[in-house]
Amino acid sequence: MRSVRVNVVGGGPAGLYASLLLQTEFPDWELSVYERDPADNTYGWGVVFSDATLSNLKEADVGSHERITNAFVRWDPIDIHAGDESLRCGGHTFAGIMRGDLLGILQERCRDVGVDLHHEVAVDDPAEFAADADLLIGADGLNSTVRETYADAFRPDVSHGNAKFAWFGTAKPFDVFTFVFRENEHGLWRVHAYPGRMSTFIVECTEETWRAAGMDEKGEDEALAYFEDLFADVLGEHDLRAKLYAWRNFPVVECDSWTRGDDVVLLGDAAHTAHFTVGSGTKLAMEDAIALLEGFREHGADVTAACNRYEKERRPRVEALQRAAERSRTYFENVERYRHLPPRQFAYNLLTRSGRISHVSLKRRDAEFADRYERWFQRVAPTADGPERGDRAAADVEDPSVVQGDGGPAGGAGSGVNGEAGVGGEDGVSGEFDVDGGFDVGGEDGVGGEDSVDGEFDVGDGFGLERLDPVAARPPALQQLALRGVRVDNRLAVTGPPSHEAVDGLPNDAYLADLADRAAGGPGLLLTDPVAVSPEGRITPGTPGLYDDDQEAAWAALVDEVRERSDAAVGIELVHAGRRGSTRPRDRGLDRPLPPDERWELYAPSATAYAPGGPEPIAMDDEDCERIREDFRRAAERAAAAGFDYVQLHAGHGYLLSSFLSPLTNDREDRYGGSLEDRMRYPLEVFEAVRETWPVEKPLGVALQATDWNLNGLKTRESVEVAAALRERECDLLSIVAGQATIRERPRYDPAVLADLTEKFRNEVRVPALSTHYVRSYDEANTLVAAGRADLCTFRG
Repeated sequence: MRSVRVNVVGGGPAGLYASLLLQTEFPDWELSVYERDPADNTYGWGVVFSDATLSNLKEADVGSHERITNAFVRWDPIDIHAGDESLRCGGHTFAGIMRGDLLGILQERCRDVGVDLHHEVAVDDPAEFAADADLLIGADGLNSTVRETYADAFRPDVSHGNAKFAWFGTAKPFDVFTFVFRENEHGLWRVHAYPGRMSTFIVECTEETWRAAGMDEKGEDEALAYFEDLFADVLGEHDLRAKLYAWRNFPVVECDSWTRGDDVVLLGDAAHTAHFTVGSGTKLAMEDAIALLEGFREHGADVTAACNRYEKERRPRVEALQRAAERSRTYFENVERYRHLPPRQFAYNLLTRSGRISHVSLKRRDAEFADRYERWFQRVAPTADGPERGDRAAADVEDPSVVQGDGGPAGGAGSGVNGEAGVGGEDGVSGEFDVDGGFDVGGEDGVGGEDSVDGEFDVGDGFGLERLDPVAARPPALQQLALRGVRVDNRLAVTGPPSHEAVDGLPNDAYLADLADRAAGGPGLLLTDPVAVSPEGRITPGTPGLYDDDQEAAWAALVDEVRERSDAAVGIELVHAGRRGSTRPRDRGLDRPLPPDERWELYAPSATAYAPGGPEPIAMDDEDCERIREDFRRAAERAAAAGFDYVQLHAGHGYLLSSFLSPLTNDREDRYGGSLEDRMRYPLEVFEAVRETWPVEKPLGVALQATDWNLNGLKTRESVEVAAALRERECDLLSIVAGQATIRERPRYDPAVLADLTEKFRNEVRVPALSTHYVRSYDEANTLVAAGRADLCTFRG
């Protein structure tokens, strides 16, 4: 094998470890490392490794592994301090080492095997070093000169997170990885602290909190004094220290390629970054070095083949970690969203934030923690004091404006009108989402206090409840949920496949039998696919409807059969297709218009066809608005007569109600168009009309459009405002959907996107939520419900 000359730019862990491994494997090669800083200089604090990484390091180089592990501080649990409460969860085995100690070990090992180390050498023109070698390794970190020099080849994209953070150190001897959440007059602060010869202490916050505290103007000494005072109970007698004091927004580095031709390759932060809450950049960098070594082991001196093999094998693992890191980073950027959760649920939500830890894996890590959580969850899960199944429609309500029913926290939600909500608080008049005690982060939440959001939340402490946790508990997904006077026996919802076999709106026997069979499978909620409120509101000629007596009788027969065969609550989704109507059955293509002689009149906020060449709808006038509003009200009246437990209005996917919400499809200039307030007016009027006629003891929900996936369409922040308006009007359940407002959209293809949107609406607006993300395992359903990300999950096993 021919000798290979390798120049490495960057003397951090990535460059040193790659050089060590290559020089050890190929002693005849020439390895040179060039670093701009002195050999004894480090600007970092601690570096964290997992058990899996340690195993990889041992296999790659026993000598450095032994020295590194001898310097380690190890720990297993994670501590979470939320207000006055502290919780510990075990099974998260990590080890830490000071970055300076790690560099010293790697430098010594490199010298032992013959690597040439050159410190205090600034590499301003990497091309010179590339021309002098067979391979140039760019391991020069976040602000990589190598990456920028060859940007045309690597095609980097660098974005930044929203939160501000700064790294500090302290002599305080933390014994485990510790999260601290602390609120003061300036906002909510997060601390990530972990052990070491000098403990690492990272402070993070929103930009609003950062500015409110004057951190944009404070110098190092003032900042240290501020946090030493804020976290005095955590630090004890120990102070904080800084190295190169600075506040940053986390930089997310991604590159289309990590290799340039056959002579340049990137490692570590130069190629990619992942948020520090899922693992250190040092860990990723050293694993990159191992993958590069494997490439050369397989292909010898063939630099091109070795580098291609490195990227092919390593990229999927890195990108998977980056996805988890994005979820974790987003969580910490939005912690304010979760502070209303009871401390135990807040901790559970934190532990499962990235998707890498589920309910089952949490049980494996710490069975006692998970078991205690399940028992606590069952204790606080809401139950309904409403009528038994089969008698709901005939409930004897003394005062129709007051329905008593337990609500509850933690993945439940009291949404009874003036009903109790869990243990320790009363639900609001409009079925407001009570939460048995968010953690007390500033003296205003907690026992008997008011939440900081409009003072609407009465909260208990989440722990000091009179009832004991049950000895045995069902998993979270099998806990009951109370929605007004309706008891849902578990958190799994099933829907039938879209039906296009109805004749004149009358559902056929096969479709109804399929729904009854699905209910017999044991879900908590059976929900129909969209059912039209009028002939003109159908999507296709075969869309089932609820606008005449025969249809009502057919649906009533279904409800009766479900009652006989199961305990499932039965819901119906009402829709007016708007401009997406008068199309062929979906098995013949999506949104394909019917032949002209088979079409019916379409109605929409504006006279704009859904698809090119499609029929143009009639722009609704006041009379049309009143007529269709009445169609929804009458359909809800029929749903009540048929015995349904739940009605859901479809305000998504480009159907009529969502067409009013979207600026892409609503260009009206009257009271129903223009501003968001005006665009939401008609859908809210329809909701109010249905709320007035739908029995007060039964829940009413909305399938709400979260985003149009179009830069000029409905934005998620606008939809959150719509959701808040629905909450004020006593909406009991939100089902979050997205897209299909127009045929021009750029959806986010991510299996978790609807679950993420559901979690956002549930916890920001504080309305119970049904996740329309298809859950395929009980583990996933348990995790979503237990963490307070959803109250019901659409299940497809």
